Amino acid sequence: MTNMFAPYTIPALEANGNVTASWAVELNPIPWYKSSETLTCSAYITYPDIIMQMGGIFGNVVENDVLTEDLSIDSWSTPALELSGLQLPSALLIAALLLLLAVSLMRQGLEEQESRLHASSYVAAMAFGALSLTGASTILSLLCALASILFAGLVAWLSSSELQAIHDDRKKARIGTMALLEDHDKEQQNTRNELRAIISCSPYAFLPFVLISPSLAIDLGASSLMSIIGFMVASPILVHLILRFLDSSYDRLYSELADIELRAIRIKKILGRAGQKPGGGN
Repeated sequence: MTNMFAPYTIPALEANGNVTASWAVELNPIPWYKSSETLTCSAYITYPDIIMQMGGIFGNVVENDVLTEDLSIDSWSTPALELSGLQLPSALLIAALLLLLAVSLMRQGLEEQESRLHASSYVAAMAFGALSLTGASTILSLLCALASILFAGLVAWLSSSELQAIHDDRKKARIGTMALLEDHDKEQQNTRNELRAIISCSPYAFLPFVLISPSLAIDLGASSLMSIIGFMVASPILVHLILRFLDSSYDRLYSELADIELRAIRIKKILGRAGQKPGGGN
């Protein structure tokens, strides 16, 4: 018997005899974003040349000498846990706990604790990575990867308070009040670079969950490599665009506020001089 993995020799059988053939199968790792993949296996019976020269096996049905089966290869997933008689993937429970922690860190980060806000994006990426280990579907794995990137974008949007403070200080300098910073452009650029570096890398915490398995085998096919590169590039681009948009928006807003306050100051001065002229008051 010949198959796609290794040949198997069938011993001589009596009439109506049968034998069960088995062989070891070595599979390549499936792409990281797939929860399962179909493998087509074919096995067929071959006979020694001397038998074929004698006309083959009498009564043999040639059509059933070949067997083809489609096997579903599932990606590795964590073992299930039984809770109140209900089987749940342990990865689902881990993901739920990590998501709760991410939300808690985000709430604390919104209360002027920027480091915890940034940490929430890393914890959320780990939560989505754990959720993908449930192996529910390929769509779920792709959605988890997308959610990791979008969560980083959300954190970038919420982390703009430092940029806002710099623009507010620049406005104070323009209207002549006391400013804390000397070089606003430099501080603005440094802050934007720091936020981009910290937040852009957070979705990368998702990758170990989908790339590392107990077999330590990683699919290096073109689709896997291109999707990983796309994933790693998408996050920095999204965070950069969000920070640049917020920076330019704050620049326009605080420039307009500075112009309004300068006009208000000039109007007050004009009214003050008019009130000091003879006959200018009752």
